[in-house]
Amino acid sequence: MKATNGQCKFIPVRTDGALIPPILQQTLYLDLYTNGLEVTLRQMFDVIRGTNTFSIMSSFSNWEAELKKINNGFKVIINAKHFMEPRSSFAFMLNNSEDEISIHKNGVCMTGHTPDVKLNNGQQGNCWSIMVSEATVPGFPFECEINAKDSAIKIQPVAILYEVNQTEWRTMPLLWRA
Repeated sequence: MKATNGQCKFIPVRTDGALIPPILQQTLYLDLYTNGLEVTLRQMFDVIRGTNTFSIMSSFSNWEAELKKINNGFKVIINAKHFMEPRSSFAFMLNNSEDEISIHKNGVCMTGHTPDVKLNNGQQGNCWSIMVSEATVPGFPFECEINAKDSAIKIQPVAILYEVNQTEWRTMPLLWRA
């Protein structure tokens, strides 16, 4: 009632994948679930101060992948940087065939292989998908190793992707370590 009389500010915050109720679709709401903590907090401060000129950063990602060169391949470390990611589904895109590499992972995972995948940005390669049974939280990364089955084979990473929803995957920022 106070919000309708202009006596306080009411800012609904979407925290999960639930649909927005029709009554709130016509008003401002913040989307923590889609935009992440950093973006949502900034929007909240702007609304409270009356300077709501914030635009969504299209490049924001809570995910970060690190590739470290090891003997015959790479160690992959995937971090949730700011907040918990309840669904940890990743895809490793490589320019290698299924019979050239092996993936060793920690934890309980479901895996799959899809050859000849082409992304909207033109990148293409073979994808190995991994769905981790646990959430990924800051400080507790998902780790695995991608190794060549033969020392003469060079592993050729293209991208690491994370699942946004059932029909969309996005590439995550990569850090390369020697």
